[in-house]
Amino acid sequence: MKRTATLLVGVCLLSSCRHRVDGDQLEPMTPSQIAERAQPATVEILKMDDVTVTVPTLIPDTDSVQRELQAHVNSGASRQEVAEEFFRIFYSDPAQYLKEGELETNDARLYSLGSGFIVTPDGFVLTNAHVVVSDDDELKKTAVDSIEGLVNARAEQMKAAVERLLPGSTVADEASERLKSTLRDQYAKLGQFDVKTQIKVLMPSAPGDKADQVDMRDCTVKKIGKATPGKDVAVLKMDGTNLPTLSLAKSLESAGVGPGSDLYVMGYPGAVSLAPIFANPRQVQASFSGGHVSEVRDMTEGWQAIQTDAVINPGNSGGPVFNNKGQVVGLATFQLKDGQGLNFAVSVDLARQFLSELHVTPNQSEFSTEYDRAMGAYDRSDRGTALKLFQALKASHSDLSGPREFVRKLSGGENATASSTSIGQQSRRARGNINPAVYLAGGIGVLLLAILGIIVASNRR
Repeated sequence: MKRTATLLVGVCLLSSCRHRVDGDQLEPMTPSQIAERAQPATVEILKMDDVTVTVPTLIPDTDSVQRELQAHVNSGASRQEVAEEFFRIFYSDPAQYLKEGELETNDARLYSLGSGFIVTPDGFVLTNAHVVVSDDDELKKTAVDSIEGLVNARAEQMKAAVERLLPGSTVADEASERLKSTLRDQYAKLGQFDVKTQIKVLMPSAPGDKADQVDMRDCTVKKIGKATPGKDVAVLKMDGTNLPTLSLAKSLESAGVGPGSDLYVMGYPGAVSLAPIFANPRQVQASFSGGHVSEVRDMTEGWQAIQTDAVINPGNSGGPVFNNKGQVVGLATFQLKDGQGLNFAVSVDLARQFLSELHVTPNQSEFSTEYDRAMGAYDRSDRGTALKLFQALKASHSDLSGPREFVRKLSGGENATASSTSIGQQSRRARGNINPAVYLAGGIGVLLLAILGIIVASNRR
């Protein structure tokens, strides 16, 4: 009898707790279940570069201009031909015909957006290096664009000087635009640039939140690689306690990442974030796309990239990439422009390497543990339990949008009917994804219960 009872308990424990034994033995989830669980910890990264450019005012050197024009006039060419020839010479060596005047200072700000995700309760965040590294050429262009008024004024001065010295000649529109472009290049060469960078983490917002409800937090860069083809990972740190977190797979191999396996990408595509055609475009709400692994490829700089047909757009960079168990297996990183569906993600192995070098251990927060419990009740259509759990989370984390949104849904908000249908659908999908081994274990348990009942009845007799 004791042996039978012991065996029965063992089988029952296996059937009820299998998914908790090892993170790599989790059961598959539906795409919607993965997205809902990942939403609180998937953040938007905002980089702001404040650029100060100091440039000398470039003034036409009238004497040099006059000498050049006179030389061509003496050759017998028409005044219009002389003007056109002068500008061709000017484009090749503008410094010869310009003098440097007083210094002028202008300020500009350059914004860029990316994605990331939280991996520790105290606020360590993973993203791509290229999301937080400033592009020098882009910064210079922004700075020079900020002095466009100065460029236009100097171009008009140069045109006026030529037309005054060559009465009857005109400067064509094409020549005028080329003149402005040449002046911009010259200012870029002579300018002194000072850049101060701020990086912010934007926590997700809920539908209906206003712009002033966006939760924006300062952060610092703790470790950074190099943009692709370099090791394109950065580790950021923001202040916080018991923040939402995502679970990282132990490795690509243990997570079963290979050709044909399911893959999901979450992040903040910039085109959606900034497009004026959408209502409240600056709400921080992540997009979710799915596809499959095409291949795992070795990169020249010593890391692995996951090739996928799941859509990755500008702004998605640094966002989490999941397997079908909801584990992060990589970071969305880049795409090849000369092909279709050629999208790539940095592997979780490289992300773990960066965290390890900082002695940071990714782990799940209490918030995310409770959020998973609430989502489990939601998936089972247990509205009462789900509502209580989400209400408790909302009370303890009023700044986070996830619990607030589910409380609204489950409390009879405008989407209550739709939510009820969704819960049932998700529950059915979830049951459809349960490993057959779980059913088998449960069946064995029922059979053993029946045998135990027969034995007990026999003993009584």
